[in-house]
Amino acid sequence: FVSHDMDAILKLTSRVILLVNGKVVDEGLPQEIINNYTLISFRPQIFKTWAIGEELGNKYAKLKSISVTNNKDVQQFEYDVTENIKVKINYLDLNKEYKNTAIVHVIDEFDRTIFASNEFDAVEWLSHHDSSSSLISTTCIIPGNLLQIGRYKVLIAIGNYNPNIIHVKIDEALTFNVINKSDVEKYRVEVGGN
Repeated sequence: FVSHDMDAILKLTSRVILLVNGKVVDEGLPQEIINNYTLISFRPQIFKTWAIGEELGNKYAKLKSISVTNNKDVQQFEYDVTENIKVKINYLDLNKEYKNTAIVHVIDEFDRTIFASNEFDAVEWLSHHDSSSSLISTTCIIPGNLLQIGRYKVLIAIGNYNPNIIHVKIDEALTFNVINKSDVEKYRVEVGGN
């Protein structure tokens, strides 16, 4: 069968062929070929910025910039499994009737949503949107030790609730890699009884 469903490929096959533009480029065990497929299809994207007048969106919300950074606000592609990862979003909230919210989904290489959040859940959300400025800057923090080693893509959307309307959505807005860096000090804690 032909599929892009990595879970189904892992569960249902014992051998896999990887096609690129209709040509066989690899053949072998499912996990090996899935790893090769994600390497081929995965493009590093750690920031995007739109110029004034070219922002992505509609008359209710426009994205200005998005980025993925570490705790020191340095944009990077690779993060240690223990590091917090920040997704930063700057957008214009032009929705006078309903307050918009930034929506973030972190999706693994098997297209599973591993983490989802939105600005609406933050205590500061209402005060950000009650100011006279339409420029909103928000940060979503993905806690260290939450994600496993692997490649991730970030879906970013701006929308509002009640009514539920998405004004702008980018499926693979940002990408990053989580690894086990040998130069990062790790702490082990003993768990258990006597």
